[in-house]
Amino acid sequence: MRTKEQIIKTFADRLKELMQERSLNNTTLATKLNLPRTTINGWTEFKKLPRVDALEIVAEFFGVSIDYLIGREN
Repeated sequence: MRTKEQIIKTFADRLKELMQERSLNNTTLATKLNLPRTTINGWTEFKKLPRVDALEIVAEFFGVSIDYLIGREN
């Protein structure tokens, strides 16, 4: 079983990769998702995981599954 820290790192890495593919920075993504920039910063700096409702918003925006975002599938 993966630790919480491993899940946070996987999420942050995958989010940054998806952002890079679309040339988005933290501020732009925050605006597009209608979330505070500090929230996006916390995600990309390996500090916290999003709540389930935010995971759904991120997954839908990028066209991926929540399982992909947290590392349950490739």
